Amino acid sequence: MPDPDSEPQLRVVDESGKSSEEIVRLSSDGETQEAVARLESPKALEIPERIEGAKLENFGGRTQDPGIEALLDGVDIQANVEKSWGGEDEEGKKNAPYGWFVLIALLVGGALFMGYRTTQQGKQKVEQVKQEGDAKIEDNKLRDKEATVLVRAIEQEVKAYLAAGTIEERLAHIRQPERVRPLMEDWYRRHPLKAETYKSTGSLAGVSFRRLPFWRIQAETSDDQIHDLLLEQTSDTAAKVDWETDVYYQPMDWDRYVKERTSDKAYDFRVLTAPDTFFSHEFADDERWASFRIATADGDYLFGYARADGKITRMLHAITSMTESGVAPVILRLRTPADVKSPRGVIIESVVAPNWILMGDEVPVSDDK
Repeated sequence: MPDPDSEPQLRVVDESGKSSEEIVRLSSDGETQEAVARLESPKALEIPERIEGAKLENFGGRTQDPGIEALLDGVDIQANVEKSWGGEDEEGKKNAPYGWFVLIALLVGGALFMGYRTTQQGKQKVEQVKQEGDAKIEDNKLRDKEATVLVRAIEQEVKAYLAAGTIEERLAHIRQPERVRPLMEDWYRRHPLKAETYKSTGSLAGVSFRRLPFWRIQAETSDDQIHDLLLEQTSDTAAKVDWETDVYYQPMDWDRYVKERTSDKAYDFRVLTAPDTFFSHEFADDERWASFRIATADGDYLFGYARADGKITRMLHAITSMTESGVAPVILRLRTPADVKSPRGVIIESVVAPNWILMGDEVPVSDDK
């Protein structure tokens, strides 16, 4: 019995050969009729084992061979057959993406942790800023309190200074009293000391000289006089008056010196100076001399001369170049040459100080001999 599962095959029947037997046809009465020759069958068509189609290189349709989707469909069908009724196939269980679930959980957990950590750090930063702000507020309050105490101390010092009627009393309220005492004695021989009554403070501002703290105050007296005072701060709650700048101390009257130009010795004057171009008589050679105009705030003027290539000239040019007006307050040691011909000429022997405040340790700048 043929195998039902076997695939049907084409069998080629060879009918090309001629049969040698004759066919005898019988009649109905049993008598033999004439022999009939067998007709020769037509030649069988040759059937190739496989029909070769035309090459499909440029053909956009589907070939007779199964495509990849057919193969995949077959796999799906085969897998579906193995599914249990109302259940889940084992392959699905095996390939469930648990790794992705774990990764997502880790990412979410990490994000939550970072958010919590950032929140905590933010709280700590806010608390730190708050504490720093509170500390600054307290520090400002303390500074304000100290400033208030210092301002009151300055006003009391100025009040006592102006009220002093003797040199001894005034010495108790000034800076560098040992150095200043002989200057006060000389000054008050020429300008009698008079006690005054403090009325009010016009202005108060902090300034600095050689990195030391000073205070500039405008004090008004009961007779409507204004004193522009400088006080050096000696502690957190104390300050002393700079007496020399209060009285504008000069070793002799400036206008008298301009008129007489005493040649007996050199004098240290507080003056305002600026470079100039006036040259005459002994000082006519501008290659040898540098010229400077010298005056006081409300007095007459002179021309001071120093070596053109010397230290004094370089220093005065440097000092005056740092001011907006080109004029600088300095203390100069001036000397008038004997038999001088220049009507306003004097020699600048040295720069005693680059401003009107003496610290007591200055080294005068002079030209080399």
